[in-house]
Amino acid sequence: MNINLCAIDWVAVSAIASLTMVIATFITLWQNRGQLNQMKKQWNEERRARLEFSIVAIDKYFMLKIENVGKNRAKDVKLSFNKEFLDLVYVESCKKHLNLTSSKKISLQSRKAYYSLISPTYHDIDITFRPPGLPAQHFSSEEIRENNNKLAKAPLRIAGSYLDENNQKYEIKEELYISDFMGSIAVDDSI
Repeated sequence: MNINLCAIDWVAVSAIASLTMVIATFITLWQNRGQLNQMKKQWNEERRARLEFSIVAIDKYFMLKIENVGKNRAKDVKLSFNKEFLDLVYVESCKKHLNLTSSKKISLQSRKAYYSLISPTYHDIDITFRPPGLPAQHFSSEEIRENNNKLAKAPLRIAGSYLDENNQKYEIKEELYISDFMGSIAVDDSI
């Protein structure tokens, strides 16, 4: 079989080869775009704000600790607490502080925490609370123990939402028990 190279339309062959290259380039760019979008999602997910909730004992008080363990700021943090738990909070200044926490928007920078009073810890002595703007409340050590035993068994349900730096909204739904955080030891690890 003898092929006459002069009879081949080289312009057509060149056009077909160019079209094939354009299609291959388009497919490659389409795949790269998908990979870039996936990498961007992964980057945002790794760096987004993440809220962690716990109950800690600091300076003779049980406190709700809300910490941003993510790498970006959490903004417009809105929280609400279940009425059953709030009704058991027996110190009016602590109840007022929890209500204040749920009535405002909080912003938390990365690795920062917000604390809200829940109740005094167990004491062997009587305590009088004199918060500004509220009447003084006196509690015997037995009253504190009884009230804290009720609080320790009641669930603190936290609902709400927050936004990250990209205005992505995340829902909050947590349930904590004071008893789950009692008897543990906190270790400060600088690593």
